[in-house]
Amino acid sequence: MKLRHFLHLFCAVTAALASMLPAQTPRPANPSRGPAAPLVSDVFAWDQPTVTPTAKGVRRDVFDGPTATVETMHCYITALNPGEKSGKPSKHLQEEVIIVAL
Repeated sequence: MKLRHFLHLFCAVTAALASMLPAQTPRPANPSRGPAAPLVSDVFAWDQPTVTPTAKGVRRDVFDGPTATVETMHCYITALNPGEKSGKPSKHLQEEVIIVAL
């Protein structure tokens, strides 16, 4: 599967699953910033997000904000360096979807 198709699929799956979230972790209050504008349907090009180097590879933040049905929804893409692990297994109050592409 081409990476561009993967990104479109990932964002579509994330958006579909977010509408079914049973619980959300409240966003910490930040009085210096007003409420964020709700996210709307969109298509994201692979080369649009800024590539941010990390200790284990790179990260691309795609979107982060409220929607009409959930308080917070975010999507990011992580590319790990060969041999790296994303981290230890963890539990979340909200849903988390991980898609692995080789």
